[in-house]
Amino acid sequence: MTQVRKRLRCVVIFAAATMTLAVARPAAAGTMSDLRSTIVLSELLVPDLRVEIVPALDRTALVLSFPLVVSVARVDRLSLTLDTFGEPQLQARDNVWRLLGGMRISYEGDDEPRPALFAEGGALTGQDGDGWFAGIGVAGAAARGLATSALVYRVVVADGVVRHDLSVDLVRLDLRATIR
Repeated sequence: MTQVRKRLRCVVIFAAATMTLAVARPAAAGTMSDLRSTIVLSELLVPDLRVEIVPALDRTALVLSFPLVVSVARVDRLSLTLDTFGEPQLQARDNVWRLLGGMRISYEGDDEPRPALFAEGGALTGQDGDGWFAGIGVAGAAARGLATSALVYRVVVADGVVRHDLSVDLVRLDLRATIR
């Protein structure tokens, strides 16, 4: 039963963050007209391909990830976006499943196509341990809602084992629908 509780931890974090920010959004929108929420469905059919390096185990593996990103707030005057996401992953070498849940803050600039910088962090649980992750990245220049590319680096710590994760995401499909 302990294993089940640990695995549900990321799901709870993702759901709680999404609901909290969704509830807070209407009150904030009344005072800040430049705050809005969008739903971003990203790569549900085309997974990210990640290279995972585990120095302590002298091992490298490929990881497929299927992120679901919900963009919960955008402050236009600062060009900042706050996203929450859940990300099932499959580490192909050992056939190990994981679930990540976290938050991402992005600086996207205005509506002109330009690279977006972002930082992210959160919790993870899976067949190979529980822990946390933190990452940084840059998304390629493209108009909002169109295909982009991204380069992401993460440090992942699960049960005391440090992993380095690099993703060169060549096709990032973002379908955005504004919530009013």
